[in-house]
Order: sequence, then C-alpha cells, then structure tokens
Amino acid sequence: MAEYTKQSRLANDGVHTQWRVLDEAGNVVTRGQAYAGQDLDELARYALTVNQLEPADLPEAWTAWE
Repeated sequence: MAEYTKQSRLANDGVHTQWRVLDEAGNVVTRGQAYAGQDLDELARYALTVNQLEPADLPEAWTAWE
C-alpha cells in the first residue's frame, strides 16, 4: 500500500486552488487545479484512478503546498 501526501495552495491568480499528490519519496504522482466549490478529494481520487494508482491510500488531511 502506497503512502501519499496531499498538498494544496491558492494559485497566483487568487481564483484557482492548485493541488498535488506526492508519493513516499516526494515525487509528484498527479496534480491539477480546482475552481471554488470543487471537491479536491474527488479530483485527486479521480486523477489517481486514471493513472492506475490506488486512491484508497489517500490521507484524510490536506497539507500546505509551499
């Protein structure tokens, strides 16, 4: 079972939220942008599924993307 980290931050445009999922080694496995009201967890799970990775391994909490 993989260990993922979820990170998010407000984009420079002040409108979008940027998000990414990292693996145990700190490599980005997927990322994207969301508009206000979009569910970041749903977007991350879908992106992992499309990339044939296991979305059930996502942690509950999002951390700051610095």
